[in-house]
Amino acid sequence: MRKLAHKNGMDINEFNDFIKDKPEYDKEVDDQIVELASKREKLVIISRTAWHFAADSFKVYLYVEENIGAKRILLDGIRIGEEYDTVEEALAAMYTRFDSENERYNTNYGIDVTIPENYDLYLDTSYLTKHEVIDTIEKKYNNHLNPKGNESKVINLKK
Repeated sequence: MRKLAHKNGMDINEFNDFIKDKPEYDKEVDDQIVELASKREKLVIISRTAWHFAADSFKVYLYVEENIGAKRILLDGIRIGEEYDTVEEALAAMYTRFDSENERYNTNYGIDVTIPENYDLYLDTSYLTKHEVIDTIEKKYNNHLNPKGNESKVINLKK
């Protein structure tokens, strides 16, 4: 979505507003998720709705306390077309995006991406390092693959 927003000369919130009544943009992204998931390759899809379109996948929801998330957004420097001067600006943009996307997902698909039962792992990352998050996901995923501990199916996300 960020790439589509950038391609159309908008930040993500402007783009979300622009596509509110244009489901073809969501469909383009959703179709890509379905295609990727159908290949059954080992991959990580970062998406709020991938769990809905890749039913046989291991589904992870990462969440963060709002102010910590806003600080991370402010400092990460990797968001295409998004720059904020204050935590308050980042937080306001975060709320705008969250509300817009949740309304669209509910309207277009009848889903709520925040329901923990939709996921195999629902993880609060507020006070975890990146490596702790990766380690937790690896452990849960490996348990999901083989609850009996068969080492031949163990994955390593750090590679």
